[in-house]
Amino acid sequence: MDRKRQRAVMLSVVTAVLLVGLLAAQGFALTIPPLPGDPHWDPNTRTYTLSGDVYDRILISEGMLTLDGNGYSVIPPSPYNGVTIVGKVGVVVKNLKVVGVPTAYGVVLSSNANGCEVLDNTISNCLVGIYLYGDHDNIVSGNTVFGNTQGIGFNNASYNNILTDNIILSNNYGMYIAGVSNRITAYNNDLIANEYQVYASETTANNIYYDETDGGNYWDDWAALYDDSDGDGFLDEPRTNLPGSAEGDQLPLANMYLIRFFDDCVDAGTITATTTRPRPAARRLTSFRDKLVGAQVLIEAGDYASACDELDSALNACDGIGPPPDLVMGEDIGTLVDMIATLKTALGCE
Repeated sequence: MDRKRQRAVMLSVVTAVLLVGLLAAQGFALTIPPLPGDPHWDPNTRTYTLSGDVYDRILISEGMLTLDGNGYSVIPPSPYNGVTIVGKVGVVVKNLKVVGVPTAYGVVLSSNANGCEVLDNTISNCLVGIYLYGDHDNIVSGNTVFGNTQGIGFNNASYNNILTDNIILSNNYGMYIAGVSNRITAYNNDLIANEYQVYASETTANNIYYDETDGGNYWDDWAALYDDSDGDGFLDEPRTNLPGSAEGDQLPLANMYLIRFFDDCVDAGTITATTTRPRPAARRLTSFRDKLVGAQVLIEAGDYASACDELDSALNACDGIGPPPDLVMGEDIGTLVDMIATLKTALGCE
């Protein structure tokens, strides 16, 4: 067994053992549903909505409910998880920031927490950002996970789970699949600056890394090697060497999420140039896009310091704070600004 696999197997054992201990030791916490009269709880929609940061861990004690972070943070004390769901079905966790601890989990689903959704969260500084342990038929979508040992992890026979539209940045392992976990479908995710993009143990199989309609994933290390010569948005060379999968990624994406988001917004008219004159408008849109492309090229080359400079230039051209004057504007510009800022943080930009 090579050193990388030995390290990965040991990590799998350690994370499983830690999970058992942490689940047993959760103790006092913010429990949802809460006691009657809590103004954050809507019993009609079964939704708990945060109105500020929570400096505690959150336990979900029933199924068929929603935890809406409303953009606020959960900052659990060491050594506890951010959000824990054990054996509950139909739970939605969304719009939450989890600033965790390196020995615990950001959001963990375990022991047949099935049919749940983990949506649009930002999770950092955890042992595992999002961890599924013995669960199936869950959706993990729209999350940004960075600075964790494992970005998104599966263990203990988790199966039939879908990962899509996640941004997986600067983790030791981007995706980590172990313990006979299988039939995991992952597409339209971005894996950037991870030490290892995917680890899958020898006991995992039948994982799918692309969708025939929407394509596969963006892998910065693969995009550094191959081109999109026909401009269809997919690299010319499939990534067939992915563990736990017979086919690999047959349609790897050519552009990272910032560029795809920008292009979609321009097409939809939700991001425009800061002038209505046709020729100057086209030049400004092209100039801004070139900054994003430049950052991608530098990221693919592993030159993160220069990529940070290019991202700074892009941010200064869209943040509404001059000088220099902005090149682009529109109703989705705030989302783009946040995306650039998060990427800078994950890359360790000053």
